[in-house]
Amino acid sequence: MKTFKISIKLLVLIISLVIFSCKKDKNNIKSSFDINNPKGYAIIYKYRNVSPSTTIAVFNEGNKVIYGGTHTRGIASFSVSNDQLILDDDGIDLVFKIENEKIVSFSDNIKTAELIKIPDENQLLAKTFTGTYFNKDGSILHPKFFYKFETYTNKVDAGYDVGTTVRTENYTSMGNVAAFIQNNGYVEFIIKMPDGTIESNYSSKNSNAYGVFK
Repeated sequence: MKTFKISIKLLVLIISLVIFSCKKDKNNIKSSFDINNPKGYAIIYKYRNVSPSTTIAVFNEGNKVIYGGTHTRGIASFSVSNDQLILDDDGIDLVFKIENEKIVSFSDNIKTAELIKIPDENQLLAKTFTGTYFNKDGSILHPKFFYKFETYTNKVDAGYDVGTTVRTENYTSMGNVAAFIQNNGYVEFIIKMPDGTIESNYSSKNSNAYGVFK
């Protein structure tokens, strides 16, 4: 009888492990990238002829994609051909070939591109980033600059010395990794790159600059 009880306990343990394993595999399948339904993912890329400005393309319901950057913002469409995603950028096709959830090739007008899974929470909230702003030609514009993101609202303080705010902006969160600001004739875009670094771009009628932060 004692041996029988031990066997029953062992059998229950084995069944429990099998059920857990099946659930885990099922969850993994649900969370994997589906090129025909890529909602929950985004592509972060840079154009070859616009340096070093960064753009994010956030996949939405259906075949829609939301663009964000200093040179573009809005909703467009995408299509799928075999293992390639084709994004419509104002009539220009941006083609990204994807294998095993990684971008392995892209259009000639793209310099770099990376597919990311959108994190569950805004990666900028309650964070302060400090760095340097550069002119388009690489010369230093502001040797010191900071962005301080609020904890509970989509607001960010900006200035030269941490603790001394020059301006406070409302921003639109994009893909939980980027902040888009449009105000008083200028556009500002701050993004956490896949490698963890922070980049920003500022564009107005008379100025184009970029920042590198940590």
